[in-house]
Amino acid sequence: MSSKKEIKFKIIDYRELYEYISLLSKDYNCLFDIDFFKRYNIIKSYNANFSQIFLISSKKIPNIVLDELNIYSPGISILKISNKVILPQLPLGNLMVKYCKNKLSLPEPILMKILYGKDVEVREKYRFKYALLISKYNEFLGFIKIKQHRNGSKIIPEKDIGWYLRESG
Repeated sequence: MSSKKEIKFKIIDYRELYEYISLLSKDYNCLFDIDFFKRYNIIKSYNANFSQIFLISSKKIPNIVLDELNIYSPGISILKISNKVILPQLPLGNLMVKYCKNKLSLPEPILMKILYGKDVEVREKYRFKYALLISKYNEFLGFIKIKQHRNGSKIIPEKDIGWYLRESG
């Protein structure tokens, strides 16, 4: 017999989402426009292990639908909360590019290594620990962590567009 973990859903207010977004904003040096999130229904899924936040269209959703249907993903996943750690999801990265200052654009060969999931050492030092990896066209490519060391920085991919291919493919 399988031990299926029950996932519950509830509609949350944009102010609750903003609490999570505010914490994330500190890491990536962002100033979000909260009015953007008012345009959507915000759904929180949760079980004993983690929570996830989804954005869906602004049409009304009766709670009965969330309670009665066996829904896996009610919308676009933007945040995952696990052990009190807030993890931005890839769809949120596209929005964060507009509102965040901690962005890093690197030469194409280095970008490719990161998108293949490899850590990269560079000579440059950066003033931030977390950043958005972007293309030369300011397109979102991933979330990265930067560790300083004596001779430069180590860039560690946290979650990037190559993740789907490596983990799901």
